[in-house]
Amino acid sequence: MVIGEQTWQFRFGAQSVVIKSPEGKSTIVDYSKLTGKSWGIIERGQYKKTEDGMVTPRFVRKYIEENLI
Repeated sequence: MVIGEQTWQFRFGAQSVVIKSPEGKSTIVDYSKLTGKSWGIIERGQYKKTEDGMVTPRFVRKYIEENLI
């Protein structure tokens, strides 16, 4: 993902995402902190396959812009 002129990498896991900065520093963020939703809502949304359970790259972009830059 390119933000500004920097290339950031990310990888989704079972319960978290690993974000790698252009300098090579890795940050692990759980889905609850990334989305701002409680774990109960995320798990129920994943089970029922609704939007509440979706964790998308837009959440990663927002987290990087607000917390890592």
